[in-house]
Amino acid sequence: MTELDNFLSRLNSVADHSEIVERQETLSKKVTTAKLRYHLIDGSYVDVFVNIILDKYYYHWQRADGKIYRINNYPPEGWHEHLDTEDNRHPIKRIEPEDFFYKIKSILERKNARRKKRGTEAQRHKGNRG
Repeated sequence: MTELDNFLSRLNSVADHSEIVERQETLSKKVTTAKLRYHLIDGSYVDVFVNIILDKYYYHWQRADGKIYRINNYPPEGWHEHLDTEDNRHPIKRIEPEDFFYKIKSILERKNARRKKRGTEAQRHKGNRG
């Protein structure tokens, strides 16, 4: 197996075990580069691009609300993350696929917990009026 194949195998294993990925598709794959898309349970998706030779990685979460969360190591900034928009970027340490999918899963879980809490509070308020 090549270095790219090893990375993609690890990436797919992480996605499969994340509990947030519904399906995966390979958008492109060449000898040293690949771009994959992971469709998530909330209707959003993650694109991952890798260039093994240039050591370039790109993790992009296109959220269902139109906002983005992206981590990449494209020059000139080195490793950095984009929060909600392309221009809102901050330096970070190198991130591995496990960390990226864990971060997204945590965000989705917090979002669902807030939604459930609002629903419970609305039901309680509705019951108190009756």
